[in-house]
Amino acid sequence: MLLMSCLMIPFSAALLDAQQPYFPPKSFDSFLSAYFSNALTALNEPSLFQESKESQAESYRFVWLRTFHHAVAVQLDVRGDGTGEITAHIGAGVAGFPHTWKGPPTSESRPLGKEQVTKFLELVDHLNFWSVPTEDDRDQTGMDGAFWVIEAVKAGQYHVIARWSPSDPPEPSKRVVRELGLMLAFELAGLHIPNGEIY
Repeated sequence: MLLMSCLMIPFSAALLDAQQPYFPPKSFDSFLSAYFSNALTALNEPSLFQESKESQAESYRFVWLRTFHHAVAVQLDVRGDGTGEITAHIGAGVAGFPHTWKGPPTSESRPLGKEQVTKFLELVDHLNFWSVPTEDDRDQTGMDGAFWVIEAVKAGQYHVIARWSPSDPPEPSKRVVRELGLMLAFELAGLHIPNGEIY
C-alpha cells in the first residue's frame, strides 16, 4: 500500500544506536518508526514518549517531513501557570528525496501568553485529538509529499498521529494534523514558509 521509495535510503547506524525510543511499540511499522525517529534525532528533539513515563509535563509537537524541503519540528511546552514556550527546530538538508541531514538544525524559542496557549488547547479538545487513531488505513502515501506528525504528552499519557500530505481543505481524517500543525508552526511559532512549500 505504501509507496515509500522516495524515502528509502540508508539510515545512519550511529543515529539508530544513539537514540532513545520515540514511540510506543507497534505505533508504526519498522520503516516509518525508523524514519520518524531518525528525523527527530537529527533535529535534536527529545522523546516525548519517554517523557510521558518520567514526568507530568504537558507538551505538543508537530513534526513536518517534506520531500523537497527542510524537516521541521515545533514543540509547545505548557507551563503550570497556563503560559507556554514554543520552540522550532529547522533541519539542514531535505527530509525526503534525497534524504540528507547536513549538520545541526537551527533553533528558535519564545514565550507564549495564556491566551495563546488556551486557544491552542481548545483546538486540541475541539478536534478530539486524544481519540484520533495514530494511523488511517485509507491514508495513501506517494512519491512527493510530506508526513505530518502530531505528538502530545499530558499527565503521563502519550499519543501520536501521522498523516500524509493533508490537502486544503483537508480530508476529515487528516483535519487534526493539518489544523494543529499549521497553528503550531505559523500562528504560535511564527515560521515564515512560502505557500508553495506547504504540502
